[in-house]
Amino acid sequence: MCQDGAWVDPQGGPGLIALQCVACTRATPRADSSSLRDFMAASQQERWWLQRHPVEIRSWDNLCLTSDSASNTGVTISFTDPVEVPTSSRRRRDMDSGESYGSVTWGGSSSYKYGWTGDGGHCVFNQRTEVVGGFKSFSIAGNQEKKEDLPGFLQGMQYTVSFKVKALPSVSSGVSVHWSSNTQSCDGSSCPAKKSCPSGRTLVKCEAVTDIAPSNKDPLGVQVTSGGECRAYGATGLGADVRVGNEKSKPRGDAWSDYATCGASGYVAVTPARMWAGINYDGAGRRRRNSWDLNLISNKADSEKTSICPEGTWLKKMDVCSGSKWDGVFSGVCTDGTTMNTKNEACGGRRRRGARRRNNQMDRASGARRVYGQAGSNADKVCIHGGHCQGTHNSNYFDYTCGDNGLLAGFKEYERRRSIKFSCREMRPVVKAFDCTDSGCRALCANDDCKIKPFCVKAHTNSVESGTEKTSSGPGAWTDWATCPTGFKAVGLRYMELIGSLVDADVTSLSGLECGDDGCRAKSPRTRVKIRPACMRHTSMAFGTKTEKTGTGWSPVSGCPSGYNPMGVAKAYMHGNWDTMRIWECDTSGCKIYCVGTQKCEIVTACISAKTTVRLDCSTDHRNLIVRTSTGTGTRTPSSCPSTHHSARCLCYSATQGKCSPSRRRYVGQSGCSVNFGTSSGRVTRLCTQGTGSIRTYLGSQASHIYEDLTAAPVTKSHSFTAQGSGKLQLRVRGLAPSGVTLHVSDLKIVDSTTTLADQSLLIDLENKCSGSRWEVQLPATPEGTPYLVTVTYGDKRAAIQTSACSIGTSGQMVGAKASPETVSKGSTKSVTRTVFVKGNSDGRGNLVFAGESAGGCTGVRSISAQREDSVFWASCGTPFSQVWNLAASKQAPGNIQLVHRGRAASGSGALACVDPATGKMATCAHSVEEHVKQVFSMDYLAPLVAQWTQFESGQNLQQGSCVRAHAKYLPNLDINSNLVSCGTGQVLSSFLFRQDSTCNHVDYYRYFYTCTTIIPVTGIASCSQKSTRCVAHSSPAKPIPTSGSSIATMSALTVKQEHCSPSSPTPTAPATMVMDTSTPTLAAPSKVWATARKSTPNGAKWGH
Repeated sequence: MCQDGAWVDPQGGPGLIALQCVACTRATPRADSSSLRDFMAASQQERWWLQRHPVEIRSWDNLCLTSDSASNTGVTISFTDPVEVPTSSRRRRDMDSGESYGSVTWGGSSSYKYGWTGDGGHCVFNQRTEVVGGFKSFSIAGNQEKKEDLPGFLQGMQYTVSFKVKALPSVSSGVSVHWSSNTQSCDGSSCPAKKSCPSGRTLVKCEAVTDIAPSNKDPLGVQVTSGGECRAYGATGLGADVRVGNEKSKPRGDAWSDYATCGASGYVAVTPARMWAGINYDGAGRRRRNSWDLNLISNKADSEKTSICPEGTWLKKMDVCSGSKWDGVFSGVCTDGTTMNTKNEACGGRRRRGARRRNNQMDRASGARRVYGQAGSNADKVCIHGGHCQGTHNSNYFDYTCGDNGLLAGFKEYERRRSIKFSCREMRPVVKAFDCTDSGCRALCANDDCKIKPFCVKAHTNSVESGTEKTSSGPGAWTDWATCPTGFKAVGLRYMELIGSLVDADVTSLSGLECGDDGCRAKSPRTRVKIRPACMRHTSMAFGTKTEKTGTGWSPVSGCPSGYNPMGVAKAYMHGNWDTMRIWECDTSGCKIYCVGTQKCEIVTACISAKTTVRLDCSTDHRNLIVRTSTGTGTRTPSSCPSTHHSARCLCYSATQGKCSPSRRRYVGQSGCSVNFGTSSGRVTRLCTQGTGSIRTYLGSQASHIYEDLTAAPVTKSHSFTAQGSGKLQLRVRGLAPSGVTLHVSDLKIVDSTTTLADQSLLIDLENKCSGSRWEVQLPATPEGTPYLVTVTYGDKRAAIQTSACSIGTSGQMVGAKASPETVSKGSTKSVTRTVFVKGNSDGRGNLVFAGESAGGCTGVRSISAQREDSVFWASCGTPFSQVWNLAASKQAPGNIQLVHRGRAASGSGALACVDPATGKMATCAHSVEEHVKQVFSMDYLAPLVAQWTQFESGQNLQQGSCVRAHAKYLPNLDINSNLVSCGTGQVLSSFLFRQDSTCNHVDYYRYFYTCTTIIPVTGIASCSQKSTRCVAHSSPAKPIPTSGSSIATMSALTVKQEHCSPSSPTPTAPATMVMDTSTPTLAAPSKVWATARKSTPNGAKWGH
């Protein structure tokens, strides 16, 4: 018989080889019989069963041949970029600009990953030659630059960089601060204070400010003339923000105390708020005793006669008489000049003549505190420390001292044997010196511990200074006036020092202090004094009330007039030559003084209030000042600045207190420059300035021309560059303006001047930074493999695309995907289509792979489309016969069959789906002779056809092997450190080649390339087992078995058995490029089937075979 264009005998062997056979020509008569017996007679009994029962086609590894209608699954990923959507946006769909694998997805909520990866290196090839993120719009200082590496450049191509830019001068940088002069301040009547910027600078800020922080009111505001003069207005009685600082104490001695600080930031120490000497003294300035006697010298005492210096003075000089029994005291002199003559006749009056000598025993202005001498000494033989010892030297039989706080202040005489006893008096405590700086005040103590606190004001540090230094000429003399700088007011002493040693008889204190508008003076009764005044700028100073105290005790507090706050002691007087200015204390209510003595003391507080002055910011980065104003009641808003100018500052003024708050006086901006004055009148001023700058762009080493004269009005600039290299190039924007000008760049773009993004391909690893570059996409797939029709499109209007080394497939199963010709010319496109079986993991996803390197001959890709084919494939078997096929016998081509899927229709059709033998794809079952004969085939060829339908182009999957350094070496001598090839399980090596490969990153390196072939066994030894079907009846063994439904009721039992054969030891056969496997009964040669029928009659049973 002629079958599919070849002669075969009924057993499937060749026949009539010498005669020509034409396909579909009927060479044998058609068998009209449909009985099993007739088919058995032709040894084709299995065909009878297969035409009437569905079949399940199984593979050697127990998978079932199937097909489903889910053929619309697929995706097309475009490597062009026709829309301006950021790569991070979720609105990007099915596009790839070189992102890393997993960073982008397709399939909506299913989120199938795709992107680029590789075996090593940085395998991300962003091909969008564009500006993204913060580089599209930014601001830089005029002398700074911003740069970024952009990808996707092609050498020789032209690119245009465009952007908008404006120059806005900054009011906070590149600015010099200017204040009105020390004399330019006001407190109401003398306003306004005025100031203009120096030549070459432009006003950008004008404020009505105070050097010291006010406590009661704010300045009224500012006005600016059209010429740029700033005028500040203030009010009387602003007050001052003052506070008393921390306290520090120090024991007496020659060391200073630590600085007592203000205790709060922003405050400056001015004068002592508390000066307190003698912490351990009582209210009268005394300890437990004021004076006392030392021990008697000699052991004989009678008729005691006392001589003691006046209160507050000590013994500084003593003369004695020497000679026989009349030795004794001649006289003593006190520190105030009082003379105390002896009260004994022995050394006085007429007895002072003759051989008796007058000797000086001590003459020391600072006094003395120690006496000593030999046993039994008379008055003339006593030694006084610091004096002239008339007795035996180095004799200290007795040694008496007044102690650290006492001095010799007198003596007691005795008639008998001229004995003597000395008296001591305690010295008064005093603050020997105090010193204040901006950070605090400190003190130097004499004769007892002392303590000090600073009086502080919230102010700029340069608002408080020390005046000139003056020193008095001597005790009791006033110093000259220590003056303040011009424009400063004296508010007390900042430095005071009592000159000399105050631990001796020179102890003293201030007895007078006076401060006027521009200076201070002071005096001390018994020593010289050195002072420096505390001076404050832009400050109004007034005197507080004068308070007095007579005798020991506190004076009343000297308070300040309204609108002023206390700042220290302006005046203090001690009337009485022994009274001491030991304590004064001030707080925010005023100052008071502690008086010690019997006479009167006085105190006056220095009171201060802030004055208003002008502060300017003037800039060289601004020019062309324009002043806009609006004056009147209600809401006032000045007109906007011209487009070429920038609104630098909004200013406010109103004669009504509280209408112009500090925030409004300092407002910066173009909008919101409005103030509601209500029924009061006021003025709002807007300062409009113009900043200028220049800018320049660079691409790689190329530079644009300089764009000059930029202003606040945005302008668009552009420049075209020719790329000097491929891959990444640096785009740089550099400011050429002063630092105080800010350049605002927006809408920065770079575009290919000759093509659009839609005309471009993705260029693979232009910088050769990735090894094993490949693109992967997840697709829905079964573990057994799902067929996809993959179309790879190449083409770019910028350059020719090389495709010789491009491949497509799955991991370990790659096939060439080169175009024909291999080089796709510039401006044209080529597509390559391959069928790829993608095997899925347990999650139902598998990866399709496209591989290639620019350095290896695969330079770019335009799009990849993967559409699931409506074709047959292997899948896990479900319940028995759940996925079934019909082997429909062909009436037009007897002996041939159509493979019909019983469970589904063809895509887009309501008719049954048949397998196209040429491709394995599903199509509508054809009935016309012309189309029908294209879908039929001999069942003898079922096995190799199924293998062809479901295998992935075995023998063409070129794989990459190891890189080997091969320069100047014979092939057998190469050192190999890893496997050259690695074919998978069930595959054999079919070919390999050895060639130079630049992707190995060195010219000396070569790489192995190889192909593997899948093993598909064709024949096998079958073992058979019997299976049974249902029973059917027939009327006579000689008649054919009826098949119509109307005869079933008359049928008796019929048992049909069919052998099912299982393979053993599949044997591969040549050629190796297509080795086929027919491991199941339906894929093997026709199996033997027989039937046994049995008829039941009243006369007994008869069997037919």
